[in-house]
Amino acid sequence: MIRTLLVDDEITGLNTLRYLLEKNCPQIEILETCQDPQQVKTSISRLKPDLVFMDIAMPGKSGLEVIRELPSIDFEIIFVTAHIEYTIQAFKFSAVDYLLKPVDELSLIDAVSRAEAKIKAGQLNKNLETLIYNLHQQKKTNDLKICIPSIKGFQIIQIGDIICCEAENSYTTFHLVNQQKIVASKTLLEYEMLLEEQQFIRVHKSFLVNLQHVREYKHGDGGKILLSNGLEIEVSRRKKEVFLSQMKGIYKL
Repeated sequence: MIRTLLVDDEITGLNTLRYLLEKNCPQIEILETCQDPQQVKTSISRLKPDLVFMDIAMPGKSGLEVIRELPSIDFEIIFVTAHIEYTIQAFKFSAVDYLLKPVDELSLIDAVSRAEAKIKAGQLNKNLETLIYNLHQQKKTNDLKICIPSIKGFQIIQIGDIICCEAENSYTTFHLVNQQKIVASKTLLEYEMLLEEQQFIRVHKSFLVNLQHVREYKHGDGGKILLSNGLEIEVSRRKKEVFLSQMKGIYKL
């Protein structure tokens, strides 16, 4: 059984989450519910849960502030949050589990399954600092950090340091500034979906490019671009107009 604490200042939120967990997740044992963020530290110390569902927006003290005040975190966390675009972006970049209100049953089951796997593997909350950092960056895209799962574990890098991403079968190679490379254990399509609103564009089936690192464009059937690291990449014919349009939008060409 996964010993679990539920934290939410609203009783309706707690009751709904309890109902959904009891209905869909038999591996969950609910130890206690907590409405007062000031009491969470005491409850965690007393109960020693394996998993905590933590509401983000609470009066007086946010869920993230509560977490930052804990002396240590030896349990898994699933955050519960309203749909605020920048907050969701920060969670996705940080690879930290979250649920949107109102909580969807399938999303809840998936989140609990991931938490269960992390608890069993002893891989707890390695990305919390990245999440907290991103949430404090307002909307400074280049200053945001992204957690990249690699063959050896994971690495945290700044978005602005990514020059391009290259497809390698079911893996993705990140080309970074200073000639660094990271091989990520996710597909290029997944990173395209994650970064498409951050001035990244898929110019070719094998390349996702950070437009901030484009240094030159050469005309042709689709054309070619020269990146800041000296790498030259072909632009596919069907991506040419989209690429040029986005470049004009950024640099007012």
